[in-house]
Amino acid sequence: MSHPGKGGEYLSAAEAIRLLGVKAQTLYAYASRHLIRTIPHGNKRLKLYSREDVEHLRERGHARSGKRFTASGGLRWGEPIVHTAITEITDAGPKYRNRLATDLARSNCSFESVAELLWSGIPVDEHICWNRPPPALDPDRLINALGALRSDVQLIHAFLILALTTGIAPHNRDEIRQGTTTLVARDLISSLPGCFGYIAKRRSYHTCRPSTGVAESLARALGMSEDEEVVSALNAALILVADHEMTPPTFSARVAASSGSDLCSCIVSAICTHSGTRVRRACDKVEELFDWPLTPAAFRKRLRALQKSGASPPGFNHPLYPRGDPRARHLIEVAKSLQQQTKQSERIYAVLDQLASESQTLPGLEVGLVTLCSALGMPKQSAAGLLTLGRVAGWIAHVLEQRLAGIMLRPRARYLRLE
Repeated sequence: MSHPGKGGEYLSAAEAIRLLGVKAQTLYAYASRHLIRTIPHGNKRLKLYSREDVEHLRERGHARSGKRFTASGGLRWGEPIVHTAITEITDAGPKYRNRLATDLARSNCSFESVAELLWSGIPVDEHICWNRPPPALDPDRLINALGALRSDVQLIHAFLILALTTGIAPHNRDEIRQGTTTLVARDLISSLPGCFGYIAKRRSYHTCRPSTGVAESLARALGMSEDEEVVSALNAALILVADHEMTPPTFSARVAASSGSDLCSCIVSAICTHSGTRVRRACDKVEELFDWPLTPAAFRKRLRALQKSGASPPGFNHPLYPRGDPRARHLIEVAKSLQQQTKQSERIYAVLDQLASESQTLPGLEVGLVTLCSALGMPKQSAAGLLTLGRVAGWIAHVLEQRLAGIMLRPRARYLRLE
């Protein structure tokens, strides 16, 4: 029988041992190495073990032992199924081409510099920006032609429209044969910040100046201050979310690339996968969780309601970071360092501190993004938009790497006869 615990469903020691098929000493070793999250239960000497972490380790055991469902185990937090030299997940956070994302976020690198590092593997230790032309087609006219009201446009849909139109622009067609993939990639990323105008007061696309950096263009599109502190915070956020190994949208982009799709089609495939409730919508769910009124007591009440329904609080306790997500820590540090704070951000800090001390419920990337956006006074959808915009750089890197692999990704299915 599973026990409802803070942060999700938990198992007794006996249940965890039975599921894993290991000795008690092995279970305790997993917990001491932070491979399985635990919470105290009743007598402080007793502990409950995270069902999610136990099942993760169990799937890994199936994959390593060569049992029947090796492939299915690999596809669910299991063994690697795609070789990559782009990003490595470590206890200190993701490493891009052997450089920690948090170190890059603290450096003088621009988001564009990190994108070039992901694509080529060549470090660019300077603050560069791309001098790219505006979109070939007017996004506002396209949205009007679709009969949509600009005030109702979801940021993710604006990204999709722009990615599609970038791919069909005359100078971007057939980028593989023309050898213009990098130019198309820069065009796409440089034009995406203008979509944030749809969630700002202007409710329209903001055409950025060609020589403006991505982070600065983003601030302008939102009508925010363009001082160094704000632009630097946005730049750090974009760097930290740029890639995270083989996420579902990344795998989707690689599958499209392996079939010979053009760059923008691959990115559209990734954005469509990213738009799901378990990926991009996680940021929106965190925004709803942190919505007004927010006090530690009110937040605990919301958590109890979630636990009764069998759900875990969104954006917390990332399975790959049992000791806390380094990206979230850095984003929250950046948020707290800002000279001006919002009332909401101060309330979020109090809630996060209480959760960490009382129940070891640790913030993940989505919580870090929402916290930073709240401190900067950004509108709703901003956190999800930042995650999508930054992640496009990583998706492009994976598309390029998959093309070099020269193979089609085509997993096999195991037919189950139902009688």
